[in-house]
Amino acid sequence: MRPTNVEATILLVDDDPRIARLLRATLQEDGFEVLVARDGAAGVAMVESEQPDLVVLDVAMPVMDGMRSCQRIREFSTVPIIMLTGQASEADILRGFSLGVDDYMTKPFSPGELVARIRAVLGRARRAHREVALVFDDGVLRIDLASRAISARGEPVTLPRTEFRLLMALAESADRVLLHDELKRRVWGDNYAASDEQLRTSIKYLRRRIEPEPTRPRYLITQRGIGYLFRAPRAPE
Repeated sequence: MRPTNVEATILLVDDDPRIARLLRATLQEDGFEVLVARDGAAGVAMVESEQPDLVVLDVAMPVMDGMRSCQRIREFSTVPIIMLTGQASEADILRGFSLGVDDYMTKPFSPGELVARIRAVLGRARRAHREVALVFDDGVLRIDLASRAISARGEPVTLPRTEFRLLMALAESADRVLLHDELKRRVWGDNYAASDEQLRTSIKYLRRRIEPEPTRPRYLITQRGIGYLFRAPRAPE
């Protein structure tokens, strides 16, 4: 169990043991809990399993480099990412931002500057999170993302674990199409080869539980050959 008195949990992904030890000690002294992964593939797995508040990700690593790791993380998570790099070109930096990097730091840098950047990025992420709708409610379907509570037509809805994770994944990306492969990774994980048929079966189950007319879905919309979209319930104006 994680301690409750930490400022945030930081995942440090760096294959250099010396840098990892230095940054870990600095961040812990400043009140952060620190997790460490030694390569990009391990870092991606830890983002999914540990759900850190922020990732510090080195670019040059074995197994999977920082750019590819960032791309994989963004397939299932919006966790803030700070990229550590050597003398990166402008093209590399722009590519990183296009993949979803929140900030860059060029080596060498002071540990104090990294702490300041982490707090700034976390602050922006928390402000953005507060601005996102946490409750969808149109009088028929209500989903509270903060409490993970679901009700349909005034009655609580209890879902099996898989279908619950699927609905939460769709609701957290409301009004945006999620690709089949992205949904399967977010619901079943990388280590389970879920089929498109399993995904369709879970969608059908959800429709029976939350849709007023399951054969004419209002909320769970199929984008044929692409993926699914959750059309957010909204109170009538």
